[in-house]
Amino acid sequence: MGQHQWLGILNEDFDTVLELDTLTTIRQVGFSCIEETGAGIYFPARGGSGGVGRRYRNFRTLKTWQNRRPLPIERTPDIHTQTITLEFRPTVYRYLRVKAVLPAGGGAGVFIFVDEVVVE
Repeated sequence: MGQHQWLGILNEDFDTVLELDTLTTIRQVGFSCIEETGAGIYFPARGGSGGVGRRYRNFRTLKTWQNRRPLPIERTPDIHTQTITLEFRPTVYRYLRVKAVLPAGGGAGVFIFVDEVVVE
């Protein structure tokens, strides 16, 4: 998934809304993340997606997820990638919100790197 053209978010959650051209049946959303803890880049701690049909407000939660790794996370120069895919009952939406939350206790200087969001 993705083309590995990373978007880095510093000290904030990744939170985006996709506007589709028309009402569209959606059954899955996914994105890739990269982690290099030695450089302050971490996988998200948790997140989810929500959708809404015609208006850009009152998003209905479609699916949530949580990274269940034990804390604290060791700082190393190793590079890892992870694809996060959320599947749900096919539903018709025009707007789709995707959120990935910064790891707890990350403090200042912590990045989340995300590759393209893919909707099916």
